[in-house]
Amino acid sequence: KMLRSNLQSVSQQLNLTDAELKARAQDISVERYIQWALMLSGK
Repeated sequence: KMLRSNLQSVSQQLNLTDAELKARAQDISVERYIQWALMLSGK
């Protein structure tokens, strides 16, 4: 749940739709995606 809410907040910042978010998540590995999301959130 925590990860999902974090990804949702990131997607809102980037104005990405759920479909775009899922497509991007499939493009790269989950671990890399989490690092990318954390970097965008400034952590």
